[in-house]
Amino acid sequence: MDSEFSRPELHLPDLSISGFRGIENLAIGKLGRVTLLAGRNGVGKSTVLDAVRVYAGQSDPTILDIVLDERGEVLQVASADAHPLDVPDYLALFHRRATARCETVSIGSPGLGRLLTLAACRMSELEVAERKLLNGDNDPETLVIKVCFGDSVTFFPVPIAEGRSLTWNTPGRSRSGRRGVRRSDDSPTPIKCQSLGPDVPGDYAMLEAWANVALTADEDRAVEALRPIHGDGIERVAFVGGGGARSRGARAIVKLRGHPDPVPLRSLGDGATRMFAAALALATCRDGFLLIDEAENGIHHQIQEDYWRLILLTAAINNVQVLATTHSWDCVGGFARAAAALDEVEGRLVRLERRGEQTRAVEYDEDLLETVADQRIEVR
Repeated sequence: MDSEFSRPELHLPDLSISGFRGIENLAIGKLGRVTLLAGRNGVGKSTVLDAVRVYAGQSDPTILDIVLDERGEVLQVASADAHPLDVPDYLALFHRRATARCETVSIGSPGLGRLLTLAACRMSELEVAERKLLNGDNDPETLVIKVCFGDSVTFFPVPIAEGRSLTWNTPGRSRSGRRGVRRSDDSPTPIKCQSLGPDVPGDYAMLEAWANVALTADEDRAVEALRPIHGDGIERVAFVGGGGARSRGARAIVKLRGHPDPVPLRSLGDGATRMFAAALALATCRDGFLLIDEAENGIHHQIQEDYWRLILLTAAINNVQVLATTHSWDCVGGFARAAAALDEVEGRLVRLERRGEQTRAVEYDEDLLETVADQRIEVR
């Protein structure tokens, strides 16, 4: 069976996060092919997923914008035509919202020596060569975000307050008021990364993934993902309607054995939709990351083990590294049973704890996972 699975190096065999949002310092000594983060609400599980997304972006400005927009961390900035623009609040990425002195964020793998860093800096704190990259702006009070990965460097301007409004006081400002970004020529290519949850994904998001898996082995796995819920009654899945292959009006339908007409996928319940979406996501982020927030949502406790078996096996086949979060014991138990039964795929459980501002990781290897599954040990 080993020949079916690839065993390349994980993008993040371990993980260190410092100064990022609500996490001052966090070290996880070992991640698996699939890692489940458990813990109470507010301990920083979703923040870890955001950190991995930022790392996967490898300094791509689009990823930072998406993460901040999804968390509602945007500012209104005055533009040249007096119409306000919503722009990312980059200082929200920092643990103490850097304003006056150089503060840093660090995310990555100490074991591999791969770290992505962000620093909030005044122009006066930059090297001469860096100022030249920024077109020679010499205002010492200009605030920028400096993102470094390997030898590459990217600068993001930061909006500042002027009276009751916000304006761009940064290099590269365009007449339209949109942000200017400066990147060195050796900027790395982002790692594929897809996020699921906590809400049930929409039909359009699944349609975009379906276009990449139709008529492949990944299509078979996506259909197979529905069978733990509805048995062998599932025959086929298709997308119809909306007036075009990429139309937002398209919807997923399922052909059931013994039924003359197909039914909407959503009529089978949230669990079926989540299982199907997970299978599609594992296909479209091959060789990258899949991040699942609140993995238990919509998945009945009786099929949690089937759900995690799908995730573990497909992640290994497609070389995807998965990080997921939960605060449900049923989810932890299902994951533990599935991981303990699969010697070929490494699943690891990490419980996050918060004491004051300190975040601590308690790690469970596969031997401990089996004990967790057998004895229902509380790890939430």
